[in-house]
Amino acid sequence: MSWVFLSGQVRDAEVAHKQARQLERMRGLGLVDGIVFSTWRGEFEKYPEVLDTYKDLGAILVESPEPNLRMPGYILHQALCWVYALQHVPDGAKVMRMRPDIAPLNEAFDAILRDSWVDQSGGIDLTPTAYKNRVWCHSGLITWPFFLNDVFFYGYKEDIYRLCNADVKLEWVFSELATEQFFHLGPVANANPVLYLYGRLQRGKHSPERNAELKAILWESDFWYDVLFNMAKELLANYHIGFVPPSIVHAEDRLKSFEPFSIVDLLSGEVPLLDFISRPEYGGNSFNSLTWAQALVTGRFKRDKYMDRFIARQSATPDDVRIAASDYQSRIATAFPDYQPVMDVPHPDIILNTPHQGRIQMAEQSSYVQSMEAEINLMRRQLEAALLQRKAPQA
Repeated sequence: MSWVFLSGQVRDAEVAHKQARQLERMRGLGLVDGIVFSTWRGEFEKYPEVLDTYKDLGAILVESPEPNLRMPGYILHQALCWVYALQHVPDGAKVMRMRPDIAPLNEAFDAILRDSWVDQSGGIDLTPTAYKNRVWCHSGLITWPFFLNDVFFYGYKEDIYRLCNADVKLEWVFSELATEQFFHLGPVANANPVLYLYGRLQRGKHSPERNAELKAILWESDFWYDVLFNMAKELLANYHIGFVPPSIVHAEDRLKSFEPFSIVDLLSGEVPLLDFISRPEYGGNSFNSLTWAQALVTGRFKRDKYMDRFIARQSATPDDVRIAASDYQSRIATAFPDYQPVMDVPHPDIILNTPHQGRIQMAEQSSYVQSMEAEINLMRRQLEAALLQRKAPQA
């Protein structure tokens, strides 16, 4: 049983209609059993023609109050919208998340649902560590572990619940998290101490020039090889990425295609790696399958000093990893004066936490709430004045 939920603002009515037509087609093929459209209160009122289209489609329509707390990338908004949708999906069902306003559906999604890719391992003998079953995602980035595209994802309801669990404390304990990492890195890092440590030290995505400096530092840091190995393993264990069927992703001819390349090519947007797309906006690339991860952990890349170092780090002890992480932190801090990792700083008497600048803000409130706050503040000041007067010494 597979359900689909759309979440977020409508924004583009024409795209929302296209999504509805594709969902109707997929339901006619028996690929979709139910549809939920979860958005914010008043959104359907702004787009009555979209409301009518999804009513005719038989979708469950959900409107919820928008939260006043604003997080980077509207993380809390997204998570709540997802949770409100999942409440209407039957337990035990598989569910695909999509948006109504961008990336229209097409026939490429049919096989993912028809053949239940999240139930397939592709022959990889790894058990999921963050979820009960694998989760399907569209694409991802390597330089920033578990920066996975969140426009589409698909999995069992209980796993999607786990993925969209908005753990607010990650904003304080992880460094420079991207929105996508907030959802995908959190569950995996809780099961993998190396990735958890990297989350605390990460340098986020910036300009192509700054990212080029970052990549040079990564390949000179033992810690990056620790992270790369753990990232590849956790991706293979917990995810299926892209539109290549699991049975093909790990085929011998695909793995062999990586043998002429060095592992440093993984972070280059100029090298034609299989299923990689150049992203010049940040000087890197994105991947659309996990063949590279399997090629990496099975040693199929060209043997050079980088691959030798990668293989050597696979036997690193926890103490080795911590030492390497400290060295990585020092290198990054020297290169980037604005770097603010979330780590404890040694002090003779106390431990000083130096988290990065908080990015959580209160959203703009209604005029009614603002007027009520003004009245409350006035009453508070009057009460404080009265209390002060009562406590004043009598003449």
